[in-house]
Amino acid sequence: MTAAVRDQGLVAAVPDTGSAPETRVAAVEAAFGDPGDPDNPVGHAALLAADADRRVLDEAELALDRFGLGAELVPRTLGGRMDRIDTVARLLRHVFRRDASVGVGNALMTFTSAVHVWNAGSTQQREATAGLLLGGGRMTNACHGVTHGSVLLRDEYEAWPQDSGYRLEGRKRVVFNGTRADALTLVCRTGGAGPRSHSVFLVGREGLDSAAVSELPRQETLGVRSCRIAGLAFRGCCLDRLALLGEEGEGTELTLRSFQIVGAVAASAMIGVADTALRTAVRTALRNEQHGEHAWQTLAGGFADLLLCDAFALVGTRAVHLLPERTSVYAAAVRYLVPRVLAQTLNDLSSVLGRHLFDRDGEAGLFQKAVRDLPVIGLGHLGSAACQAILIPQLRRLAESAWMRTEPAPALLFRPHGELPALTGPDRLSLAASDDPVSSWLDHACEGPLRPLAAALQTEFKELRARCLELPPGVTDLRAFPLADRYALLLAGAAVLAVHATCASGPSGPGDTFLADPAWAALALTRIARRLGLPAPGMDPQWALTLRREVYDRHARRHSFDLYATPVLG
Repeated sequence: MTAAVRDQGLVAAVPDTGSAPETRVAAVEAAFGDPGDPDNPVGHAALLAADADRRVLDEAELALDRFGLGAELVPRTLGGRMDRIDTVARLLRHVFRRDASVGVGNALMTFTSAVHVWNAGSTQQREATAGLLLGGGRMTNACHGVTHGSVLLRDEYEAWPQDSGYRLEGRKRVVFNGTRADALTLVCRTGGAGPRSHSVFLVGREGLDSAAVSELPRQETLGVRSCRIAGLAFRGCCLDRLALLGEEGEGTELTLRSFQIVGAVAASAMIGVADTALRTAVRTALRNEQHGEHAWQTLAGGFADLLLCDAFALVGTRAVHLLPERTSVYAAAVRYLVPRVLAQTLNDLSSVLGRHLFDRDGEAGLFQKAVRDLPVIGLGHLGSAACQAILIPQLRRLAESAWMRTEPAPALLFRPHGELPALTGPDRLSLAASDDPVSSWLDHACEGPLRPLAAALQTEFKELRARCLELPPGVTDLRAFPLADRYALLLAGAAVLAVHATCASGPSGPGDTFLADPAWAALALTRIARRLGLPAPGMDPQWALTLRREVYDRHARRHSFDLYATPVLG
C-alpha cells in the first residue's frame, strides 16, 4: 500500500489509463519505464540487484501504484476497471515480464484473494475489499493442503466455532507476502473429513489481536527471491462471524470455482517470464553473432511455444465469459500444461547462451532469473497435482458423452481482440464440465495447409478417447495420469488450430495478420506432435523462414512474443 494510504487512510483516485486493453497494457510498460536504462530504479539492473539481495524492491511496488493495479482487479460495478479476464491476464503478464517477484507477490496473490471475495463475499465484504484495492492495498491467499503436492505447503489453519465467531488456530510456513499484505483470505478446516471440511475467511491484518499472531521465518526459495515468502501462525485468534466468505463448509467449492478464473490467468502471466527469457536469448545470439542454424531453429521453436501457450491460455481466460459451464476442464488443463511447456522452452533456449549461461549479471543474469522464477510462481495456488485431480475424474465421462459429439466452440473464443460479454455469476462456473467444444476444433479445422498435422492430432484424439473409455468408472486409475497429460496437449493443439483459423477468416486487431499465416501454427503443432511422440510432417521451408523473420522483427521493433505483438519498452 502506498504511504499516503497507509498513513492517512486515504482512498486514492483511480488513475485514468483509458479503457482499451492496449492502452492499459501500454500504461503498465510506462509505469516501469525502459528496463535497459541503467538509471531506471525498476530497470533490469535494479531488479537483478534486489533479487540477489533477496530484497523487496519498493520502487517496483510504487510502479504498480502509479499504474493503479488495484483498480484493474476490482469489477467496474464496484468502482474499478476489471471487465475482462483476458485483459487482467495481459496486464499481469506485462508485470511478470518485468519481475516475477512483484508479479506473484503483489499482483497474482492479490487477484487470487480478491476473486474469492467477488465470488462469495457479502455486499459489505465486497465493498471493503474494493476500497482496499482502489486505495493501493495488497491481499494474499493461504490455500489448504489438499491443493498441493508439497509437504512444505500442507500446513493448514483451523477455525472452530465459538460464541462470538471462530477461534483461529494453526500455522502455514509458506504464504506469499503474508507478512506484508493488508488483508488475507484463509482456507481453514472447520469440520471433519469430507467435501465440506473447509471454509474461507476474509481477514484484515489491522483487526487481528497482535498477541495471537506470529510471523514465521522467511523461506529462502530458489526463485522469486525478492518476494517475501514467510509464514503466519495463529493461536487463539478470534474471528468475527462476519469474516466468513459464503457459507461454512463451502471452502473447497469456492476454491475450485475461483481457480477457474485464477488458474488460466496465472498461466497466462507466466508467459511474460518466458518473453523476457526469449528476448534475452535473441539479444545474446545477435550480439555474439550466433546466426547458425541451431540458434535460429531454437529461437523460432521457443517463439512457437510462447504462441502455443498463449493460444491455450486465451481459451482459458475467455471461456470464463463465453463457456463458464466448461471452464473447470480448460482452466485445469491450461494451468497444468503451460508451465510445463514454458519450462521446456527455457531449457531449450539455454543452449543459445552457451558459455554465458552461468554469468550472474547482464543478459545471462536475466535468463537465469527467469529459469529460477518460473517453477516457484505456482506455489501460491493450485499446483499440477491438483490440476490432474480436476481433470482425471472427468476423462471417462467426457469420452462417453462429449468427445467427437459436441459442436465446436464459437470462433469468438479464439479471437485475441474479440469482444466479450459481461462476466456471469460464479454459480455458472460448474465444478464439472458439461461437454468439450474446444476439442471439436481438431476436426473442424482439419482443412487447408495444416491438414496433415491436424489429422495426426485427430487420430491421436480418437486413440485417447478409446483409452479413456477403458478407465474404470468412479476410481482413480494410474493409467489416467499420462492420459490427462496427452489430453492437455491435444486441447492446446485444438486451440492453436482454432486461433489460426479464426484469424485467417478476418483479422480483428494488431498481430492477427501474422496469426492468419499458417507458419506459426505449423511449428506449434509440430512441437505438440513431438511431445506426444508422434511423427510430424516436415516444415515448409518458407514457413520456417517466416518464423525466423518474425522473431527478428519483433525483437527489433520491440514487440511482445505473444499473440498480441504488443509494443514494449526494451
